[in-house]
Parts: sequence; C-alpha cells; structure tokens
Amino acid sequence: MNETVREYVLSQYVRPAREQGLDVVRINAGEVHRSLRWVNRVPSVCTALGSQRLQRETGLELIEKKGPPSGFGTRAEFTYRIARPESTAGQDVAEKKVTLDDLYGLFSGMFPEPGGMEAWIRKERAAMTFRPDPNLDPELDPEGEESL
Repeated sequence: MNETVREYVLSQYVRPAREQGLDVVRINAGEVHRSLRWVNRVPSVCTALGSQRLQRETGLELIEKKGPPSGFGTRAEFTYRIARPESTAGQDVAEKKVTLDDLYGLFSGMFPEPGGMEAWIRKERAAMTFRPDPNLDPELDPEGEESL
C-alpha cells in the first residue's frame, strides 16, 4: 500500500515538478486517496506521505505538514522540498542494502593472531584499578584502606 503511494507521488508530483524546475511540491492526502480510488484508507495515505522512506526514495524533504490535529484526514497537506535530482532518487536505498554475508569478516583484521582478542581482554582487565567507595562500605576510611 505504501509502495503504491510512493510510486504515485513520484509519477504524478515529483517528476512533473522536476521537469518544471520547481523546488517545492505540495501534496494533499485527499487528492492522492481519490486518485488511487481507495476507500477508507486516508490514514494509510497520510502515514505514507509523512514517512522517511517516501522522502528517501523520491528525493524529497518534508518541510511542512498542515491539516487536522490528528494528522490524518483528507485535508492533510504535505509540503516537500525537492532535495536531489531524480536520477539518484530511489537508487541509494537499493545500493545500501546490507546482508549478513556482507558483514562476514568485517573485523577479521582487528585481532589477526589466534587468541588475540582474549589477550587484549586480559591486558585491559589487568590495567583496570578499582577503588572502593567509602560511602558504600562504612568499615573503609577515606583512603580506601580497611580500618581496624
């Protein structure tokens, strides 16, 4: 559903605005809802129009939102700044998808020798010093030594 709204916004609002050289585009949720011939889906349209994903994939930046206090209604109007050229809109999302396979071996060079991480942890632990808090243990004097 949100994908349908994004495609509609891109084809009916963003591309024509870019062709006309406009920097700002205003989109009314009721108009989008009517044009898609949906019934009782105005909240979904408003959610899609306000989403970060729509902004990212269409190259828009939401600068103002007007409408009813709930934010959902046919009078809700979203004003966007056209942030980047159409040629890059939608491509960055596809290029930035990272899978677990892409992360394999990411930190492999950090501890190259076997047991390197364990040795590092031991070294860090040995370097730690703890000073007891005299406020927590009344038997300790301010110097941190036990009183006899």
